Amino acid sequence: MKSFERVIFRSADQVCLQTLPKQYKTVKGDRALSANRRICDLQLHCVITFRGRLDQGRLSKAVRLSLDAEPVLGCRLVENRWCQFWQRREDLNDLEFCRLTETDCPEKALINYMVSPYDPYNDPMVQAHIFRSESDTLCIKANHIVSDAGGLKEYARLLAFIYRNLGNHPEFKPKINLSGRRSYEQVTEFLCLPDKLKIMHLSLMNWFDNLYPRKNWAFPFLPSHSTSDQTFFIRRISDDLFKRIKQYIAHHDVTVNDILTACLFCGLYKIIQPDLNTPLRLGVTVNLRRYLPGRQGEAVTNLSNLFLLNIGSHVSPSLKETISLVHNQMKAYKENYIGLDITRKSIFSVPCLPISAARGFHNFVLKLNRFLGPKNIPPWFTNMGIIDRIDTDFGEVETTDAFMTAPVVYAPLLAIGATGFADSVTITIGFCRTSHDEKKLTDLLDAFEKEVDAIPKLLQKKD
Repeated sequence: MKSFERVIFRSADQVCLQTLPKQYKTVKGDRALSANRRICDLQLHCVITFRGRLDQGRLSKAVRLSLDAEPVLGCRLVENRWCQFWQRREDLNDLEFCRLTETDCPEKALINYMVSPYDPYNDPMVQAHIFRSESDTLCIKANHIVSDAGGLKEYARLLAFIYRNLGNHPEFKPKINLSGRRSYEQVTEFLCLPDKLKIMHLSLMNWFDNLYPRKNWAFPFLPSHSTSDQTFFIRRISDDLFKRIKQYIAHHDVTVNDILTACLFCGLYKIIQPDLNTPLRLGVTVNLRRYLPGRQGEAVTNLSNLFLLNIGSHVSPSLKETISLVHNQMKAYKENYIGLDITRKSIFSVPCLPISAARGFHNFVLKLNRFLGPKNIPPWFTNMGIIDRIDTDFGEVETTDAFMTAPVVYAPLLAIGATGFADSVTITIGFCRTSHDEKKLTDLLDAFEKEVDAIPKLLQKKD
């Protein structure tokens, strides 16, 4: 881009100048996620609990500096009928990036903040809010159009890095990332022609498997189409129980994701009670950073995909058998370009196609798929992975807990999120009370927890 802005950092003893482009091209992930405004609120959250208290002023400065370190985060999304692009904001130095709320009920205040109204086209791409009681809880809010959960983890690590350095050097300035790509090319550039031909074949097979048989289970929802009265359910798997889960993993060579997915299948099966011969499909997210060195993207962006895991039409009464089934199916997917198959969202990778035409074609394929295949939409499970301690290392204040949330999704969708930190797992569901029965969701979480609680008993049984 030819237009630039001049970012000026002033201190008592120096002035540092750095030119930044004023505009940035959107990439496939941006264009695809911006088409999802009707199905979710496009907010992601990273929640970090500390043993002590943060320095609000320093954190606010760290957030502001991060918007230059990752320049697209200092933009707003501009869109017309023909194109989208990121435009650097001119009011960055006037915005409030970190608020502080003193409260006796931090979890209630936190949820109220997470579901507060948010305009993904005009509000800042990232914000921070400290909830202070005896100790601090930090919530980092990110626009899902610009980043997925993996990108939010990378951003949290960057923010913590800047915050730590500002504590030692108040005039610290982070390196500005102008060369990091945000596109899927960083993942797909290693593919040769035989790989691409195999992916095309797998894409056709997956497309057929997603449409036939022409049935789907779906979590029950209320007839209202309102997206108001949003909230979150948050459940935690205890440290002791998670340690027993890791013992099972070590003994049976499965993964945490295999166990959580299997327990969720069991819980959903008990609550939904689908008709006979109904395929049990579950939308599962894939972090495409798995294909990158260090499993980290070159810049904060969306590098994830969704596929439908189909385990047949029946859940075995044996949790061990269900775990084994999920493990074998996931292993087969991982050995065959998991997450790289061609979907209707691939239309957004055509750079010369007007954004309105891309969305029109995307919606046409969606309607065609629903005409040819199932009418119901299956539940989704998004495992956002483990938050490492380095991701939340804010220096002198110790981190005691951390988790992330997927967006609030609107009925008929239901999305369950999971995050690991240290020796615990947090499960979250963001939903609208106007369209989902709270008791049904509570029953689902109870059924899921009951399955997880049964893991230690499996260890006691002889193979």
